[in-house]
Parts: sequence; C-alpha cells; structure tokens
Amino acid sequence: MCVCVCVSLLCAAAQLVMDVIFVVLLVLVCAEAARLTELSVQPSQHVTLNCSVDPGDLYWFMEIHSRLRVCIVRTFNSKPSNQVEPQTNKYEGVTGRSLLIRNITADDCRQYFCATKHRDRIQYEDTFNISCEYLTLLSASGRLHKTSSVS
Repeated sequence: MCVCVCVSLLCAAAQLVMDVIFVVLLVLVCAEAARLTELSVQPSQHVTLNCSVDPGDLYWFMEIHSRLRVCIVRTFNSKPSNQVEPQTNKYEGVTGRSLLIRNITADDCRQYFCATKHRDRIQYEDTFNISCEYLTLLSASGRLHKTSSVS
C-alpha cells in the first residue's frame, strides 16, 4: 500500500513539474516577436523593414549569433534624430517605425527585430528574416543558376 501511495505521489509531482516547465516554455516562446516577415534580397540592394507598432520610441535589434541580439538603432518619438549603435551609415531609423538597411551583403542576411520598452522590459514586436539570393555560375554547364543563402 505504501509503495502505491509513494508512486502516485511521485507521478503527481512529476506531472506538476512538467506543467511548470510547459508554462515557463510558453512564456519564453510568447516573449518572442509574434509576427514574422520573410524577405529575400539580392546583394547591394537597400531594404526597408516596417515595424507594425505605432510610431514612438522603438528599438531595432540584429541577431549576431544564436539568440544573441545587439541593438543597432533606437528611434525616439520625442527627439528628431536617431541614435545609431555603432555609428555607421549602414542602418537608419526612418519614418518613426522603419529601419533602412543600405547595400545588403551576405553579413546582413540574418534576423532583425523591432521592439518597444514596457516597464523597463524590452518587448519584441516583429521579426524579419532576411535571406540573400545569389547567382552562381556552374562550370560544368556554363549556365547561371539562382541559389539562396538563408541566414
């Protein structure tokens, strides 16, 4: 009898732990941006990403390594200029809720995120996955074929 009660308690505890893990995972997944936009571009193009939130104080992040993100542009609703980190002409916050990426290269083919700040916490709003298209010459046939490199 005691063994059955202990096994039942262990099963109930295991189920509780699984429920807690599920809730934590659900919260983590929901913390990611809800909207995903896929873009396929060619090198040297300029690309404008449009965030779906109302214009205001907005942060733009770039993923530089698996889930490691760096803030590249911050636009301010109350100030006329944009703060760009690092100082470069590559990225520019435009029209209050857009990010302009100039002269796309293979290094730019990755994920970008627009985010807002609520109660000192960053809230990712939209995700943009940029992949680059290339033309490759196959030496055996001498014909050009389009290939794609996804970030």
